[in-house]
Formats: sequence, structure tokens, C-alpha cells
Amino acid sequence: PEYEARMTNLGEDYKQFARAVPQSAKRILDLGCGTGLELDALYNLRADISVIGIDLSPDMLDAHEKAGDKDLTLLCGSYFAVPFPGAFDAVISFESLHHFLPEKSAGSSNASMTVSRLAAYL
Repeated sequence: PEYEARMTNLGEDYKQFARAVPQSAKRILDLGCGTGLELDALYNLRADISVIGIDLSPDMLDAHEKAGDKDLTLLCGSYFAVPFPGAFDAVISFESLHHFLPEKSAGSSNASMTVSRLAAYL
């Protein structure tokens, strides 16, 4: 509840973030998707996308029950350790990367993940 209340204040930032994702991006990876507030803004603009969201917290992922009929797959774990299925048109992350120290990503197989068109908005 505290997290959601604090992050909800970023509504305009989420909208701006969503507008920055290229229209050509259909398959999107969201690193540290949290409760999905940034995805709500993205899905409000684009119904034609497929998103894989990953987060360390099962509690955060549980908040995605509101996703309804959106094309959304959720993975629980570190994005430095969980293998991602396939390639992506865009990789996004909103307020997530500060949770990781550089040494946590060292030697990661995902450090050089394949992105079909490198359009990473971090």
C-alpha cells in the first residue's frame, strides 16, 4: 500500500515513459515491473503489445491481477538470472535499476540478452 501510494504520484511520468516506447515495438520486456503502474500507462496507449514482466517480489507481481485480458506474462526472479523466452523489440525499466549493485550483474547470461531491435529505454 505504501509503495503504490508513493508511486501513483508519478502518473504523468508513466504516461511520458509510455509515449517513449516506439510504436513498432510489439514484444516488450519490462525489467523490475513492480505492481505494473508503468504498464497500465503503456496498455492505455497500446492494446497491440505483448509484455513479459519480471520482478523479484511475488507481492508486487500479485498486484497484476488487475491486468485482465492484457497480453502479459509475469516472471518472478532476478532479471540477471531468469532466462527470457525469445527476443524483444524493446526493453523497459522504470525505477528499478537502482536496486541492483553492479557486482550482481557480473557474469550474467542475460547481460547481453538478445533484443530484436535494440530499443532499450532505461
